[in-house]
Amino acid sequence: MADQRRGPRLGAGPGRRRGLVRVRGLADGQGRHRRHRRGRPPVLRPHRRGPARRRGRRRLGRRQDRHFDVTVADGYGGLVTVTVTVPIKPDNIDPTVTVRTRTSPFSDTVTGVVRAKDPNGDPVVYDVSPSAKGGTVTIDERGRFVYTPSAQARHAAAADDASRRDKQDTFLVTVTDDHGGITRTLVTVGVKPANTPPATAATRDVFTNPNTGVVTGTVVATDADGDPFTYRFPAQTRKGTVEIDEDGGFTYTPTAEARALASKPSAPAWAKTDAFRVTIDDGHGGTTTLTVRVGIAPLGGPNQAPTGGGVTVSQPGAFTGKVTGAVTATDPDRDLLTFSGSGPTAKGAVVVNADGTFTYTPSDAARHQATADNATEADLKDTFTVTASDGYGGTLDIPVTVAIKPSANRAPARGTFTADTDTLTGVVSGRVGAVDADGDLLTYRGTAVTGKGSVVVSSAGDFTYTPTDAARAAAGAPGATLADKRDAFTVTVDDGHGGTLGVTVRVTIAPAPVSSAL
Repeated sequence: MADQRRGPRLGAGPGRRRGLVRVRGLADGQGRHRRHRRGRPPVLRPHRRGPARRRGRRRLGRRQDRHFDVTVADGYGGLVTVTVTVPIKPDNIDPTVTVRTRTSPFSDTVTGVVRAKDPNGDPVVYDVSPSAKGGTVTIDERGRFVYTPSAQARHAAAADDASRRDKQDTFLVTVTDDHGGITRTLVTVGVKPANTPPATAATRDVFTNPNTGVVTGTVVATDADGDPFTYRFPAQTRKGTVEIDEDGGFTYTPTAEARALASKPSAPAWAKTDAFRVTIDDGHGGTTTLTVRVGIAPLGGPNQAPTGGGVTVSQPGAFTGKVTGAVTATDPDRDLLTFSGSGPTAKGAVVVNADGTFTYTPSDAARHQATADNATEADLKDTFTVTASDGYGGTLDIPVTVAIKPSANRAPARGTFTADTDTLTGVVSGRVGAVDADGDLLTYRGTAVTGKGSVVVSSAGDFTYTPTDAARAAAGAPGATLADKRDAFTVTVDDGHGGTLGVTVRVTIAPAPVSSAL
């Protein structure tokens, strides 16, 4: 039986005709016949058509297969058809690119072209990504591009300390052919600097101190780009010195000679003024200048005392009772104010700092008095005075009121009593006592009636207990128990600061005397 995988054996055995091979599915679309020699199977040798494989960098695309059928006949009616699959490996070479750019001094855009060449002659497609610094890029089908930088990138490129990288931007161009070839190139373009210089420079809040002659104010300007400013100025003028901080605040201090000259009755107008020039720089190449003119105050001007005293205080500390706060005032001449007032107060002590802050500490006695049951509103606060001085004889006294935090009271303790019984009348006299850690004056009070008698308690702690006749009779009756012979009551000890102590007093009931019959 013939091998089904190989088909019938050809050319085997004597007397057989030469076999006939028919090939279908070849490139020309027609079957071909080949005779074979006896004893040898037919051999198919595919014919490679077309030019040799391309040389150069290759990129493999999707694998493709070609198929054709081979029909083998043995001349005796035996046929078999075999499908032959031939893999074809795709070949492709990536495009190559060159870049040319062009800038114009009259435009902020950059134009150029990405020229692509495909060794296989394939058509190419261009694609571009956004720039690294937010610029816009367009590219057409021929690789011509237009780059427009963002306003932020242009402004950064104008900075005085801008680096070479700050003055460049990049974007990625991708070139692809229709056979899977791809080439990427990073295009670097220059960014044209742009900046709007400062404008509308002026001064504001200018003030001249009549005592010191110092002139203060602020140099201001506007900047469309929102740049922070730096200021250049002369440290010294012909008549004084100049200082300007990072926010534009300036201080001009005239010399004593300039003030003396301005004080003369016949002083000309030029002797009463001075000027200096300030250059405002935005750090991006933009500057503007401003001439600041100041007046020179004559010596011996009238001084104005501080006004408008104000006070802020905290709540007393929970454990220490300390109060902190601050005193403020204003000076019409803008003199530097200092504050004083440290020392003892009626109920404590205060420390006042030169800047107006203070710390008040109440005394222990004042805090304890604030806990008294009969404490008045005056017992719960203290007052002191802080003085603001301008250094030129002007002062302002500012009263300060602070709260006094009541201290923790310690209640009376260790209650005791003494008792003495009059056996004839049954009256028990005695005294209740206790101790108080705070040294408070103690008062005493007690119940008026008990189950077996009555009690009178004085505020000093002395008491008098009088049993009823029935209680005395019960105490003297045969079989009387211990309970029949005793009574008890409670005396309350009060320290007057919320602290109390209950003292239980136990007394003995004297039996009534028995009269003898004659």
